[in-house]
Amino acid sequence: MKAPRLGEVFVPTEGKSLVRDAVHIAIAPFQAGSSIEAGDHVNINDNGELRYTEADDVNCIGVVDPFIDGHIRRGDWVYVFMKPGTVQNLRHAWDHPALDHQMGDLGDLLAMAHSQAEEKLQAQIELEKRQRQAEEDSGMDGCSGC
Repeated sequence: MKAPRLGEVFVPTEGKSLVRDAVHIAIAPFQAGSSIEAGDHVNINDNGELRYTEADDVNCIGVVDPFIDGHIRRGDWVYVFMKPGTVQNLRHAWDHPALDHQMGDLGDLLAMAHSQAEEKLQAQIELEKRQRQAEEDSGMDGCSGC
């Protein structure tokens, strides 16, 4: 049996414990093209705005932020939780075929910061390796008086 996934009903496997987990959910900002409600399934109209749709619509991109209290009016900006399984390359920066690839996001900055931190960590690891090798080459193993 396959592992449970968001967006699907599942039956627990007998004898196996269910575990809680944390997930990345891709979100994107959109302007409402009409009145919609939190949790509504939506697609994108010709102007790039959100409009209500049925959950089984093949053009459904996701759901309006379900944590919004109150009514969302035409022109309001909201986040859309992208439909599971439709997002490509999910990390803090991600792609979705229905969205303009020019859309800026925090993910680009986070990915760059992550890359820089990773480079710095690799440099530190290499420095420590060279220091250990130098100690070994000089007969010092870091233990004085052992």
